[in-house]
Amino acid sequence: MSAHSLNFSIVHDHSSQLPGILVPVVLTAGSRRAAVLASLDTGASHCLFARAYAEGLGLPVESGQRLTFATANSRFDAYGHELTIDVLGIEVTARVFFFADSNITRNVLGRQGWLDRIRLGLVDYDRKM
Repeated sequence: MSAHSLNFSIVHDHSSQLPGILVPVVLTAGSRRAAVLASLDTGASHCLFARAYAEGLGLPVESGQRLTFATANSRFDAYGHELTIDVLGIEVTARVFFFADSNITRNVLGRQGWLDRIRLGLVDYDRKM
């Protein structure tokens, strides 16, 4: 096996005191913005955010693309809307989903909509992304 070197222009130190790998995110829809902390989740198929952020951005949640998600122990609906995601100065336009249930308050950066648009290096031992 040969060594492989990667170079990145941005390095983010994530806290070992918080659960998961949290990164600052800014969601933008039109002229409205919402600052969010989201978990990096390589196992999540899509980017999912709490319904309250969609409402704060003025998005009519149920008018978005409805998808039913299934996990190992639950099922839930979420609605997709096209908007801008800014993570550490890297901006992408993507369809992100907002939970139908306002009691679900997780925020997740997943594969479709974010991870599939960037190059990511993660050294969790050093708490660096």
